Amino acid sequence: MSDARLSFVGYSQLYVTGLPFESADIEMYIGSYLTFGNMSPKTPLRRPYEYFEDKLHPFASGVFVFLGHLLVDLVSFGLIFWLFLSQIENAPASFTNALGELLFGFLIMSVIIYVLAWLIVGAIMHLLSGGEGNYTDALGVAGWAYAPEIITAPVSMVIAWRYVQGLDLDWENQAQFRAEIEAIESASHDPLAVLIVFVVVLWSVYILAKGTAATHEVPVSKTVLPAVLVGVGSLALTILGMA
Repeated sequence: MSDARLSFVGYSQLYVTGLPFESADIEMYIGSYLTFGNMSPKTPLRRPYEYFEDKLHPFASGVFVFLGHLLVDLVSFGLIFWLFLSQIENAPASFTNALGELLFGFLIMSVIIYVLAWLIVGAIMHLLSGGEGNYTDALGVAGWAYAPEIITAPVSMVIAWRYVQGLDLDWENQAQFRAEIEAIESASHDPLAVLIVFVVVLWSVYILAKGTAATHEVPVSKTVLPAVLVGVGSLALTILGMA
């Protein structure tokens, strides 16, 4: 049990038993109780500044979140790809084998791109924010900035799954096959999918700005610009991918 809670319990016992105590004791107990009620959050999702302000080494937890985001994205894409293959009728073995090789190469390239993006985001936040923090602190915050994507991943997965499951793919009817493939792009234009993109970007910018301000001991006004720069870049790349 924490000292704050012990203090509060002790105060309660004194009050119930009627034992004498001084006004200074009351102030101490009340102060301890207020401190206990304002403990730092367990994640930076709602209060990133308070979370990172109390973390001496945020790098480890940030790496863990980043790896979780990477795993979720790769597994989600793999499942959607598997569903897509299962929807194709009369496909020759050479075609499915070629797609399998394409998937393997895509996953390897995705890992490289994701890691580079994380390193670049950390560098932008560290170099443009200034302050006392180091690069690993910025990487820790940047890792946590991917958490909103993990949270919204199930909804995005359902949207993509619904569209792919509705495809009618017949290899022997090439005209229809091509038309169905082109229809997959409509999933990215789903209003809910677009809303999720904006929510994730804004949430990530919020974590980057507030979190870096805490780790680098600078005003939020110095971290907002680089965080917005990262958000705009992410949004632009996402929109280009949707086009």
